[in-house]
Amino acid sequence: MYDFIDVNEYQSGSTLPSEALMINGEYIEDQIPGYRTLYVKGREMLNKAVTTQTVESRDGADFRYSRYPERTITVGYVLEAADNAAFRAAFNQLNTILSVDQSLLVFADESDKFFRGTLSGIEDVTPGRNTVRGEFSFICSDPFKYSLQEYEASPNEDDGTTFVIDYKGTYKSFPTLEATIDDGDCGYIAFLNDNAHIIQLGDPEETEGESFPASQTLFNQSFTSWNASAASGWGQNSGDVAGSSAWVQVGSVKTMAAGAINILTAGNYGSGSQWHGPTITRVLPADASGVVGSANFRMQWKQLMSIGTSKTAGNERGIFQMMLINTDSNLHKIVAGVSIMKSAGGTKATKRIYVGNSVYATNIDLSYHNGSFGWTIVNKNGQNFVPVRTCSIEKKGSTITFNIAGIKQSYTDPSWENLKVHQVTIAFGQYGSQPALFTNGLYYAKFIADNCTTWQDIPNKFSAGDTITANCSNADICLNGLPSPELGALGNEYEDFYLSPGPNQIHCVWSDWAKSKPTFKLRYREVYL
Repeated sequence: MYDFIDVNEYQSGSTLPSEALMINGEYIEDQIPGYRTLYVKGREMLNKAVTTQTVESRDGADFRYSRYPERTITVGYVLEAADNAAFRAAFNQLNTILSVDQSLLVFADESDKFFRGTLSGIEDVTPGRNTVRGEFSFICSDPFKYSLQEYEASPNEDDGTTFVIDYKGTYKSFPTLEATIDDGDCGYIAFLNDNAHIIQLGDPEETEGESFPASQTLFNQSFTSWNASAASGWGQNSGDVAGSSAWVQVGSVKTMAAGAINILTAGNYGSGSQWHGPTITRVLPADASGVVGSANFRMQWKQLMSIGTSKTAGNERGIFQMMLINTDSNLHKIVAGVSIMKSAGGTKATKRIYVGNSVYATNIDLSYHNGSFGWTIVNKNGQNFVPVRTCSIEKKGSTITFNIAGIKQSYTDPSWENLKVHQVTIAFGQYGSQPALFTNGLYYAKFIADNCTTWQDIPNKFSAGDTITANCSNADICLNGLPSPELGALGNEYEDFYLSPGPNQIHCVWSDWAKSKPTFKLRYREVYL
């Protein structure tokens, strides 16, 4: 805690008080005229809560354990308003600013670090005055402060298999571990720290000794460009779409920049009185055992879809479809599919899941920064909040599981046991002459056939292009951005897998039969008491 300061005292070179509070990316002083931070309490040393056990015949007590309790941060302020109306408006705005749970708290004298806190108390101010002093407090259930910068490291020792990190924080930090399979398949990934604790993902018992691979990637296309070579594997405007026999398959696709990466989108939607736009269709090749069509598979894709930011963006209409089709002459039907359709004003759209002969519909947000498929939010501290965007459809025997932007739903029907997919259709649509969606595009699409007839079980195998992450702070495991807790070993030691102040080493291990070494990364924030 600093000494109480005069309201005219500034941080050197700044128009803000030395302990001014930035909350969720903006200083309060910059939002409320007449508001000024006077002092802050509770950011300094943190007492430990110590648990002991007393034994009657002994002096003192036996130490059991200690822990850091939650932290309370109190901010003192002055607020001066010209009149009653301005005073009420200022307090209304202050209440709004402080009302967000688990707010990101940054103080001007330590602008490279943050706390997370929730408002827990507000001191009453003197009534009948338009210049007041008061306090408000935050409870930080996590008592530590973190570096705003998230550091990223690559293995730098032992031929690129070991991370050596000189950790500058003063308290342990739980990293996020990442591996990307660049070529071929891989059965498992593991990370071992210098205290012999391990994080294992996948199955180390999985081998490649069978006559056919248990899993085979039938196509894996990143839509960074759409030239003759990229388009050669796809038919255009001749696929199967769902929900409307009036859909006109017309127009063409192209790539466009979406930040640093290109996406595939409609180059033009053509014309039509109802839904119209381009489709692309991929016919699945025979797998390594000569089987045409896949009854057990994983279809994965990543998309970007939102309205724009203009005042009239709510008028935009659009549709995206991912349809997996059985083309047997006596059947020809949708095995499984997803449609995201915005057909009315506002920001809401309808997500439809097609499975068997049934359709399941729910609402979904398509605002510019929507959490499913929207654009990344970058706050004033430079932090990125990235929507999920990744989706998958997985079929194992008679069960089909959809994971659409992190929302998982499974459906089972015994009649689906041997139902195969032969082709995949992707569609981008516009309705009539209504303005099209601001963004409606695809980063990549990948289809993996799981040949369970050559193995006793469908393996948890990683294939080319897969990215696996393990967050050691909460034990979250993701495959290509989708939650995949089943990939983690039961004995994973998350609580003991952390960076300690000073030098740290973490070694990377993977299937010895894999064609090449995965690309490993490690991300962390510095943590301080």
